[in-house]
Amino acid sequence: AAAACVLPLLAAACRRRCLPPLALPATAVLPATTMVRSYFRYTEEAAWAVAVSGGARIAASADGRSILTPMLESVGVWPLRGGGTERRMRPRPTVAATASETTALQLSPDGEAVAVGYSDGTVRLWPVAGREPLLEEERVALSGHRSAVLCLAFAPDGSQLASGGADTLVVLWDVVAEAGVCKLRGHRGPVTGVAMIASLGALASVSKDGTLRLWDLHTQHCVQTCASPAGELWSVDMDESAGRLLTGGAGGELLLWTIAKAEVAGSAGGESGAADGATEEATPVGVDPLWMAAHATLRGSIATTSSAKVAQISRSGDGGIVGVLYGDRTMGL
Repeated sequence: AAAACVLPLLAAACRRRCLPPLALPATAVLPATTMVRSYFRYTEEAAWAVAVSGGARIAASADGRSILTPMLESVGVWPLRGGGTERRMRPRPTVAATASETTALQLSPDGEAVAVGYSDGTVRLWPVAGREPLLEEERVALSGHRSAVLCLAFAPDGSQLASGGADTLVVLWDVVAEAGVCKLRGHRGPVTGVAMIASLGALASVSKDGTLRLWDLHTQHCVQTCASPAGELWSVDMDESAGRLLTGGAGGELLLWTIAKAEVAGSAGGESGAADGATEEATPVGVDPLWMAAHATLRGSIATTSSAKVAQISRSGDGGIVGVLYGDRTMGL
């Protein structure tokens, strides 16, 4: 290609200078040359104008004056009136560890703390109130998952916290003691939603394996496993005052369950284990194989407006209206 462009130009220059025509061989072969380009390796030093990242959902503060959003490895507090972030909560960077993205976010019932799950499997509790524009010291860091934390849920009194991860584990934490209570094993897919049922001493969890599991927190065992017709479950929400539970699955599936105490015999296939820093508790000796525990009964399905997965469920204060966020970024009431 170079010869085809350069040689005609040389012949034209010779003619203009009245020089003898340039004698060229029938086939001109130019020496092969190798061009090597080197590129610098750039690493991100800073980011500007990151308002929200897609790793976790946002949350509103207890007073309704600000919202909390995941911002890559940080959590930002944004006032609804005014511009810019009011505060940022970011783990202090270390040389040995790389920054982990925020994957789950849940406010405590009193609104004074926020639990944040990260892609490295840690859960950190941060104080919401404060004047520091950048907070790098969390209240406590909890380690119990082997991979990303996908969902979080507080007990109504804020004394306990449940977390579900991509490692198929459900971990129960004691917020007051800042330690793990137990690990609940049984799901065969990532745990996508958890809900505390404090009045019955139970916990509900849903997973991509398509099952809803109820766990008795006194014996730390699974007492019921329910399969979803859609094949995958992505969200769960509990209304304790009405004894109703909602699960969201693939294909816009929204199922309504009633939760009440019933006699339970034996185990439903789940396992329990001690979380890091906690001692494992066995089933109490002398307890009758039949005991009262939480039990779910399917009441029916609710028609939805989308065929995408139900990614998030949220109720109004009185429980009369349910907001549904779909995987295609549309919302229905």
